[in-house]
Amino acid sequence: MSLLHRLFCRSAGRRRRRPGNGAWAIPESLERRLAFDVDLAAAIQDGVAIYQPGAESVYTVIITNDGSDAANGTRVVAPLPTGVASANWTAQYSPRATGPASGSHAAGNAVFAAIDLPAGESAIFTVTAVVDEAAVGDVIFEVEAREGLGVTDTDRGNNTAADTNARYQPVVVVGSGIGYRSTPT
Repeated sequence: MSLLHRLFCRSAGRRRRRPGNGAWAIPESLERRLAFDVDLAAAIQDGVAIYQPGAESVYTVIITNDGSDAANGTRVVAPLPTGVASANWTAQYSPRATGPASGSHAAGNAVFAAIDLPAGESAIFTVTAVVDEAAVGDVIFEVEAREGLGVTDTDRGNNTAADTNARYQPVVVVGSGIGYRSTPT
């Protein structure tokens, strides 16, 4: 007997058969406990398009549950981007949402947190990332909201987001023929 079969049969304290083919039916009490309408969404931004090696970048990550059921055990995962030396984060939650208040990069992730998001609730992570002095390419900061056990997201297309910053390149104009004359004051 499968675990799912035992869960269905024992959750309501009685066995029910579906009329007609004799297959087992899901008791109504179990249907209410499984999350069938969860829509996690992720967004990230830092408000700039360039970075300077050695400087800090502050990213805002927003995770929301736009569904009508709770998304308990949601995992927020943001890998530490190439070119970022370290990251620390703090979190704020809407009134009924819960999760850790802060953390720092570990095991290759800038953010890894398990949170509970009731319907319509959100979590806002403020991530402070220090760009490596030797960074040369684009810094691409990605985030993903992954549903927890027993939760099915109805729209996985909005569970990931990314923010890309290019390296600051100073512009030097040589041989333009333009000269400036100034008088010291």
